[in-house]
Amino acid sequence: GCDWRWWLQCQVSWHKGDLTAAQELLLEGLQKLDSNSRSNSSSSNGASDNSDSCSLSMGLLPTRSEAQQIIEDLKQLVDLKTAGNTAVSGKKYEQAVEHYTKALALQPSAGFAALLHSNRAAAFQSMDRLAEALADCGRAIALDPTYSKAYSRMATILEAVHRPAQAVVVLQDVLKSPYDQNSEHKAGSGHVSEVAAVQLSQAERRKFEIMLAAAQSAVKKHKTPDHYKLLGVASTATEDDIK
Repeated sequence: GCDWRWWLQCQVSWHKGDLTAAQELLLEGLQKLDSNSRSNSSSSNGASDNSDSCSLSMGLLPTRSEAQQIIEDLKQLVDLKTAGNTAVSGKKYEQAVEHYTKALALQPSAGFAALLHSNRAAAFQSMDRLAEALADCGRAIALDPTYSKAYSRMATILEAVHRPAQAVVVLQDVLKSPYDQNSEHKAGSGHVSEVAAVQLSQAERRKFEIMLAAAQSAVKKHKTPDHYKLLGVASTATEDDIK
């Protein structure tokens, strides 16, 4: 029979940002496309309702050449992300930013783009380009409101520029979200935030609670926001430097 489910599963993986799973499904799909093609050619005479249904399903699937092109595109995205991660590990942050930016230019799915923006934010943060890092965290959250790492990174950066009150708001929003279904608590035992719909495991929730306690403590010792650090310039910078 005609199997179209692999293509639906592939699209779901792509939208979620799981490109590795999407690639694997496409490779399996190529074999099924070849099998369907052989079946259609061998049963070309005596069309039935089943073959008509098969033809309709085949019309919704990519061709073999289209599937191969998608596999190549996904590989390019994964390779660029991996190159960026390797550059970050080697403290080559400018290179990392270039790799992530190239991957984003290929217009990946929202889920994968959120991951790229969050990773690029980490590279910007390591270079003390905190305004750009915050912007990337915001983009990641806008693309995938369930991506917990983007929230934790944003909170860390807000504290670095002496904005602990804003960090508290970010962390509290995440902690209003339900527990992950695989944790010891039931998913329905939490409260869904109006801002975020993040699902946290018990370990992740504990990490956010520790961060929140630290941010709340910092609020009590509140300092003036470090605008120089946010702009990525020295405190001795002149007006021209800031411009």
